[in-house]
Amino acid sequence: MKPRVLVINPPFLTEPDFIDYPYLTGLAALSNAAALRERGFDVSVADSQALPGSGVRPQGGGVLVGCEARELLESVDGDFAAVVTAVPPFLKPHAPDRFSRGLFSSIRARFPKARLVAADCWIGGMHRIEYDPKAFLRAFPMVDAVIQREGEAALPDLLCAEFRRGETPRAAVVGGPAAGGDADRLPPPAWDLISVEGYEAFLERFFSGLGRQRLFPAGTRALPAMASRGCPFRCSFCTSNPDGWKPAFRPHSLAYLRRHFLSLRDSFGAKRLILLDDCANFDPARFKELLALLKSLRLACEFPNGLRADRLDLASLKLLKGLSSSVTVSAESGDPKALSSILRKGLDLPAVERVAAWCRGLKFPLGIHYMAAFPGETPESLNKTFEHALRMKEAYGATPLLQNCVPIPGSALAESCARSGSAAGFDPRRFYRRFQGRPVVDTRKLPADMAGRMIALFRRRLAACATEKLIVNLTYQCLNDCWFCAVGGRPKRHAPARAVLELLRRYRKAGAAAVDFDGGEPTLHPRLFQLIRVARGLGYGRVTLTTNGRRLADRGFASRLLLSGLTDLLVSLHGHTPELHEAHTRSPGSFAETVQGIRHAARLKPGRVTLAVNAMVTDLNSRRLPELLRFVRGLGAAKVNLQFITPFGRASSSPPRDEAALYRRAAAAARSSRGLKVELVNALPCLLAGLLPGWAPETGKHGRDMAFVDAPPMNLARYLDGRRRRKAACRSCEFAAACAGFQDFS
Repeated sequence: MKPRVLVINPPFLTEPDFIDYPYLTGLAALSNAAALRERGFDVSVADSQALPGSGVRPQGGGVLVGCEARELLESVDGDFAAVVTAVPPFLKPHAPDRFSRGLFSSIRARFPKARLVAADCWIGGMHRIEYDPKAFLRAFPMVDAVIQREGEAALPDLLCAEFRRGETPRAAVVGGPAAGGDADRLPPPAWDLISVEGYEAFLERFFSGLGRQRLFPAGTRALPAMASRGCPFRCSFCTSNPDGWKPAFRPHSLAYLRRHFLSLRDSFGAKRLILLDDCANFDPARFKELLALLKSLRLACEFPNGLRADRLDLASLKLLKGLSSSVTVSAESGDPKALSSILRKGLDLPAVERVAAWCRGLKFPLGIHYMAAFPGETPESLNKTFEHALRMKEAYGATPLLQNCVPIPGSALAESCARSGSAAGFDPRRFYRRFQGRPVVDTRKLPADMAGRMIALFRRRLAACATEKLIVNLTYQCLNDCWFCAVGGRPKRHAPARAVLELLRRYRKAGAAAVDFDGGEPTLHPRLFQLIRVARGLGYGRVTLTTNGRRLADRGFASRLLLSGLTDLLVSLHGHTPELHEAHTRSPGSFAETVQGIRHAARLKPGRVTLAVNAMVTDLNSRRLPELLRFVRGLGAAKVNLQFITPFGRASSSPPRDEAALYRRAAAAARSSRGLKVELVNALPCLLAGLLPGWAPETGKHGRDMAFVDAPPMNLARYLDGRRRRKAACRSCEFAAACAGFQDFS
């Protein structure tokens, strides 16, 4: 009689912010079940992810994936000579906890006489964790044997030997690559031993329960598979090639894959395969043949572990676009030196850009993996990574996928951190959550707190890439003659209303939610009210007018403007006295009209309209800013923007005498202001850092396009950055992700 063996894909607790694929762990258990069956065992599978009601639910500060252990064990009938429990990384074999001890205790209680084996059942696609198997046996006295790494070869041999002996000595087996160099010797996973319909229902509950984006489109049956095993590279952050394990790429033959994929399609209803290969395109020619095979079988696919950019060609990408919803590659770092000497990636960054350009041309969504804050990282190298990631996003539309370096037990980086003590506060029991949030590695060159601030700023800057606001210069005519005017010297003409209306429609259709009407002086445009009305009708949620306020001195005009559909009114006032304000505007009488306009706006505006004042910070008024802020508060405004001059228009040749002093005075005025919200605009982060608590560098301009009267629209940040220059110190500045350097008034 064949010995009966039960293979369990267990439930586990993991952190809510996990990475990897906890919903795909069953593939490993099914692969081991197939290997046991081929060796003559009578095999059953109890899969916690394929039972009725299996899903994901909050538990103990984490999430339980699968079902309760009680439900799993109640689904099994009869006794077994051996019970093999798969040990995915989410079960934390390196750091046993109450959940895992309770799980194995429950299994032992249910099967008191069975040989109980814990097997890594690792096939790739996850962050494997190295651990001491003898320590594992000490932590789990109810377990008879533990098998590390790929179990398909070691597990059948272990059970066959022990059933022959009739003995059950405790054993800790460290296995090697299953099937050596011939992956075809492994039988395909035993999908017939579980309910594929139950597993599909679990996937739906999993993603809906967590509200997470799935790897694959909904509505088509997607099953995990492997087209190859192993990775020939030794990246220092990876655990795919533990010590003593020779790196190797072990592909299945195309004939094997045809039989396997046909079975998944015809017998189990698969329409999409999630291929968990570690390095699927190591052999570019074979990768192209693999894609052609999938296409011929009408099977879609995804490669969640990403592809090597330096081993991708345009023909393969074209094939892949017809099969996959997106593609990912890894850059890891934007610093070539760190990429080769520390991360040992062996990758030329130009290959990543080449793939990004191809994907843009194909309109194929591309994600690029990056890693931050690794041992040996410096602020300068981290800034190079941010610069590379932002360039890939802005030039090619690629999505940067950034995560912290985590010294996973068994990786070369973990050994480096252990030697240097640079990850002293790292708790390997909860390593998944450290891929995001506060960095793990803490060094003198790049302290963890500084790295965390830099990463947070990069993410804010990245989020601002999408165009959310359109700024329209309606006219270059103006009633004032400000000496710092950015459009001073341009032809004094209005923008054609028809062109503005077309811009409003185009940007709203593209997703812009806000529009600013600027100038010159936009209240001089003859079609202003129509443009405001159309903007609101198109669905712009915020419509702002930036004005010198002089025409609002006419109460009737002010009333009509405030009822036109505006949501925000920004009035420019540069001093609290006629002399000070008009020294900036060079227009006698402008102070009285602007102040009267602000008063009218404060009295007449509906509740939905926000009134703010914009003041340039200059050598003339910087010592009087506290008085200006008190004056503005008395006029009834709720907010003041203190704006630093940019070197455009008339201001191009008028640099401040002492820029740092302007920053100190503006920050002091903002700190002392009461009952008034004060923001500093166009500020250089390095000059403002530490002067104003709670201040964060600007990133919003990257999400704004400016339309000129006499030129096509362009991104506002890129326009302003054209007159900024970086110095040597900027390369290692923690604010570099959101700053293009110092103003160039030359």
